[in-house]
Amino acid sequence: MMLFKRKGYSLIEILLAVILLGLVLVVICSVFFKALLAIKRGQTSGTAMYIANKKIDEVRSVDLGNVKGIYIDELYEHIEGFDGLPTEFDNYISWDTTSGGISEKIITGKEGTRGEYEFIIEIRNYQEESLTVDNLKSVTVEIKWYDSLQGKEKKLKVDTLLARKAY
Repeated sequence: MMLFKRKGYSLIEILLAVILLGLVLVVICSVFFKALLAIKRGQTSGTAMYIANKKIDEVRSVDLGNVKGIYIDELYEHIEGFDGLPTEFDNYISWDTTSGGISEKIITGKEGTRGEYEFIIEIRNYQEESLTVDNLKSVTVEIKWYDSLQGKEKKLKVDTLLARKAY
């Protein structure tokens, strides 16, 4: 009787190895794919937060020490990506409700490499309960963008206060 020496793998062993390797690769690829999606979501929401903070900084960079108020022309000089120049005749946003001029302003525009982030800046009188506080403005920046990964519009809203600087 001759004994055969085994010199290779059987077909079943090779098939099992290939199937096992395929399953491992599918699991690893799905983990990487989900990680890439999470990174993309983080990039878009991080960009939206950056733009919101940038818009607040642009509003803050205006001279806030003027007694009359915030000059609209100067405000538009500092804000990038706004939709159009103002059409109202008042030239400043007043710090108080009794000095005339407008007391609120809404500025819209687009940011991003392709203008994919829309922004709305609202500058309003600050109110505490039912009282309006002079020399204090509430600034709200809202960013909207379309999240192609989730297939829906997303929003981010940031609020801050502006106080008139006394010189």
